[in-house]
Amino acid sequence: MLLGLPNIGMGQVDYFKRNGELNYNITLVKGDNLHNFQYCERVVNDSIIRMSPDSVVEYGFDDGRVFVSRDIVVNDSGIIAKVFLQRLVDGETRLYYYKGDPLKQGKIRKLFFIEGENIGFQKLDKTSKVNKGFRDQLKSAASNCDISEQWIRKTNFTKGSLSKWFNINNLCQPVYFPKVKINVFSGLKISSFKIQNGSNSNSTSLIINADFNTNFAFYYGALIDIPIFTTPFSLGTGIGFYQTAVSASLKAGNIEYEFIINQSTFQVPVILRYMNSNPKTRPFFNIGFSYSNNFRNESLMQTSIVNNTIVSDFETIPIQLVSDVQWGLIFGVGVQHQITKRNALFMEARYTTEKSDGVDQFINKTGLEITVGVNF
Repeated sequence: MLLGLPNIGMGQVDYFKRNGELNYNITLVKGDNLHNFQYCERVVNDSIIRMSPDSVVEYGFDDGRVFVSRDIVVNDSGIIAKVFLQRLVDGETRLYYYKGDPLKQGKIRKLFFIEGENIGFQKLDKTSKVNKGFRDQLKSAASNCDISEQWIRKTNFTKGSLSKWFNINNLCQPVYFPKVKINVFSGLKISSFKIQNGSNSNSTSLIINADFNTNFAFYYGALIDIPIFTTPFSLGTGIGFYQTAVSASLKAGNIEYEFIINQSTFQVPVILRYMNSNPKTRPFFNIGFSYSNNFRNESLMQTSIVNNTIVSDFETIPIQLVSDVQWGLIFGVGVQHQITKRNALFMEARYTTEKSDGVDQFINKTGLEITVGVNF
């Protein structure tokens, strides 16, 4: 190994190969898109030396782009032209791209070519009279990799999509396709109300043994899911709405107490999501926190004195048992099933906590959310 030799082809320096000789630490003319497929031009002093695909085997720029010389068939008549192809993906299977007018007919052509030990060098056809076109060619190029075969259906005839598929195929590892998604959901929210442990409020002693009934509410909302680069993780936030109506009764001597809570709540979750890379059905896991605004927050304490089944001195007293703002944690699991290239159905179960932050507002909520929805 030669110490100090730059990573040729990795975007560190301009270089070209000719007659078995590697030339680097030079300056090449980047030119425009079409120009790079026709010539390799080197700056020497104040002059520009133009080199054709007949004399240069390969050249590359310091921005990472690499072009190689190849003979290609440019039309159905079998006419062959020597051009420079941009190598989009290197490895066991390679992907090349060409854009230009090799026959000088005033018609710009955009072509893809693939190369590998089992497939040789061939043009990638978007459609074909013989088979299903480029997706059948990708199946032939698949390197006995189940992962890459699963992703063929999701691959489009574009530079970005094809490059991702060839990277998947060469590594036999999933490459994530980052896309921002909008999730619309609805379902059931099951809420339970519990007194905070260690609360020192004077009101606590009145309802310490009260058992609030469980609330079942319709829960709906939307969430935006933003991918974290090309990882299986994403960040999501949105808003959900639900309503609550619960009560609890207890008796102390001949005094009966009834506590009633009615709420309308906007809940804003912020979650970190991990989703499996399977192209069809993907399980996922969530963790995060939530902000809940109980914009309608009504609590009442009703007291009455009962003597020999006779009720007297009935009184209703407003009392706030749950704070208007609550913070909590979220834990969730779910599964997503792709139905089209852009849309998927999902089902999710989340466990949530919502903690009151006041001294006299000492009741917390825990909840189970079971939702279904669609993303786009």
